[in-house]
Amino acid sequence: MTMDGSGSDNPAPRPVGHEAAHELDGESEAVEISAGADGISLEEMVAQLEHDPGECRRACEGLESVDVETRISIIQGLAGISTGTGVIRLLELLAASESAETREAALAGLKNLDGGEDRVLRDSSVAAERWDDPGAGDAQGVLELALDSSREIVLVGDPDRPRLVNCLVTAVDGMGRGSVAISATRQTERCTAMFLCDVERGITDAIGQIEAESQGAGALLEVAKARAGGLGIEGIPELALRLLAGSLSLSGPATARPVMEWLERTLGRGLEPRPLPAPTAECTLEPAGSSDLRRRADQVLRACPTWLDRSPLTFELAEEVSLREGPVAVDPRRDSGAFRFLFEHRIIHRLELYRRMLLWMHWFWRCAGELELAGSARILASQLSDEQFAVPSHPFTVALTARSLDAARERLGTEDDPRPARKVT
Repeated sequence: MTMDGSGSDNPAPRPVGHEAAHELDGESEAVEISAGADGISLEEMVAQLEHDPGECRRACEGLESVDVETRISIIQGLAGISTGTGVIRLLELLAASESAETREAALAGLKNLDGGEDRVLRDSSVAAERWDDPGAGDAQGVLELALDSSREIVLVGDPDRPRLVNCLVTAVDGMGRGSVAISATRQTERCTAMFLCDVERGITDAIGQIEAESQGAGALLEVAKARAGGLGIEGIPELALRLLAGSLSLSGPATARPVMEWLERTLGRGLEPRPLPAPTAECTLEPAGSSDLRRRADQVLRACPTWLDRSPLTFELAEEVSLREGPVAVDPRRDSGAFRFLFEHRIIHRLELYRRMLLWMHWFWRCAGELELAGSARILASQLSDEQFAVPSHPFTVALTARSLDAARERLGTEDDPRPARKVT
C-alpha cells in the first residue's frame, strides 16, 4: 500500500495513483475515443479496444465526460456489435460507475454477452469506485471475481483456488490499524482468517481457523465483525483484496510466516503485493483554512472517534492548559502556544500516518456508500501529501489537536494517562 498521492492546485485535476498506475495521455484523446458518432465510428472504437485493451480506461473516462443519453447509446451499441476482450473490459469498468444509468447499461451489456454474468464484479446496488490500476481485470490479474446466482463470491480461472464465501474490512483506529477478514472454502474445508494491517508496516499478524464446511462455518468472521463494533464492511471483495495486496506491499520480504500461510490458505498463491492507488480527484481541492475544509475535518474525526494523539506530550500540554484555564474546552486561538508546540514536536511527524489512514477510510467509505465522508477523506489526504499544508493552522491539524487535548484533559491521572508518575493508584 504505497499510498501515494499528492495535492494540486490545477483547476482540472487528473487521476492520481501509484508509480505503476496508468495516467491519461490527454483528456481530449479520452473524449475523442469515446465520442461515437461525433468522433470515430463504433466499429473503429471496437477495433482500437481490441487492438490495445489499455485504451479501455481512457475510453471509460471519455464516455463519462459525455451526456448520459449519448453514453448509454454508445454502451448499447458496443455490446451489440462485439463480445471481444476490449469491449468486455470497458463494460466492466463502466459497471463500477457512479452513474446509476451507466452501471445498469453496462451490467445489462455484460449479461447479454457469452459468460458475461461471470464477469460482473457487483451489481448496481453496491456503491463502488474504480481502482486506478491498469492491471486490474486483465489476463494476468491475480484475483478475478464474480458473483454467482447464490450471491457467493467466486474466484475464477484457477479451479484449485479456494472459493471466497465472505469477507470483512474494518475501519482503521487511531494508530492506523485495521483488519481484513477472509472466509473461503475448498472442497469440504472452510478456512477463515483475520489479517491485522497497519498503514505503515503492512500486514503485521494473522489468526485463522480451519474447519469442516458447514452452514455454521466461518464463525471467526462473525467475531471480527463484532469486534469492529459496527465499523466494518462485509461482502465487498474488491476492497478486501486490494487492501490486503496494498498492505502486503508494505510488509516487505520479511513478512511473518503465519501471514503468508493464512493468505495462501484463504486466497491461494495468486495474491501479490500491489500498491493501493490514491483516489481520483473529482473536484478542485478546498483551500486550507476554508470553512468547508474545517467542516470536512470535523466530519471525518467525528466518524473516527479513536483518532486521537495519546502521547505523553499531549497529556503534558493538556494539564498545563487545564491548570491555567480551568475545566473549559481548549481553544485554538487562546491556547495557540500549546497547539503550535504539539504540532512542531509531534503532529508534523505523523502527517504521513494520517494521510494513509485517510486514504484507507476513503475507500472504506466509498464502498460503504458514504460518499460525503469518502470525499472529505480524499480531499484531506490529498492536502496532507502537500508540504504547503504541513502547518499547525491546517483545519485537519487544528481539529485533531483540539480533540486530542480535550480527550487528554478528561483522562488526566487515569489509567489512560501514559505518564506513569501521574497515574492514580
